[in-house]
Amino acid sequence: MKEDYDANSKEYGFRWIPAGEFDMGSPETEKGRGDDERLHHVILSRGFWLLETPISLQFYAQIRTGKSAKPDYPMESALYVDAIAFCEE
Repeated sequence: MKEDYDANSKEYGFRWIPAGEFDMGSPETEKGRGDDERLHHVILSRGFWLLETPISLQFYAQIRTGKSAKPDYPMESALYVDAIAFCEE
């Protein structure tokens, strides 16, 4: 996989996330903690590539349909099967 991808003169950089362990969430004593921020241990058994910026609606539409979308907001909801298809293209 390339570390950078250019779509319509926008450069999208990917970063390698190595396998490892970390604690996700926040401790119960943290000020402003939400009810859904339970502190738990996470183990990544394999590394993966992560896009360093959100995918825009325009970029998503270009890859999936070959057409442009306006305005260029972040892509915030997609069906699981559509997200997998996007990643495979």
